[in-house]
Amino acid sequence: MFSRWSVMILGCTLGHGASALEAEYAFRWDPSKGGPVSAEAARDALNVGTTRERSFEVRYLVAGQSPSVPAGLVVLARERSNEDGPESTYKLRGPESIQTTTALQGMSCPLTGPKMKSKLELDIGWSREKVADAIGPKRMVSWSCEVEAAASSAFPMQLQVIPLGCSSRVRRLKAGDWKIEEWMLPKGRRAIEVSFSAADSDINSQKFQKAVDQLLALGSEPIEESKSVLGSDCSR
Repeated sequence: MFSRWSVMILGCTLGHGASALEAEYAFRWDPSKGGPVSAEAARDALNVGTTRERSFEVRYLVAGQSPSVPAGLVVLARERSNEDGPESTYKLRGPESIQTTTALQGMSCPLTGPKMKSKLELDIGWSREKVADAIGPKRMVSWSCEVEAAASSAFPMQLQVIPLGCSSRVRRLKAGDWKIEEWMLPKGRRAIEVSFSAADSDINSQKFQKAVDQLLALGSEPIEESKSVLGSDCSR
């Protein structure tokens, strides 16, 4: 019998090239070092259309890892809040593989709260490879669940979550499947991210690559760290 912390192994098959998963394609940069200097500037440069704006605060948490979570997966925990109230998220991420994807398909959400939802997707982020000195996509698979509740009540005691002593202010512009986020990170650092949610396919990858090429031409240099790493660094 499986507990709520157990991983149930299910069968799945990944095809060559694209998979059956949804993907979030993403590119982020530090506007102080080049590229569009604001979310609006990035929106106008990419001509993604009319956008709707939201603002919120994001705080990451240190969370324990259940022994049943497969090795090689990173645990991420965060609380996001705005005028509508708080939202808590528990996320697992690791290198894309059949074994990792299969394991994540069987995860149970440890959170408690209303309006629970979960998703399994690919995180495809563009970064610069140190060896080849070339900019290209890096593929990771992730599973997450979220509830509309504060972290203090959403996360179980077994995870021993500890809120970090810093937070980030985020402005998000959204147009269809496109999102542009401007992050005011701890200690005054800034980052802008353009992302596109769609099926994992060569066509969508090429579509996002065109956006990346436009941003590179404007002087954007990709940031290696993820948003969770940037937002968790309270020492800068």
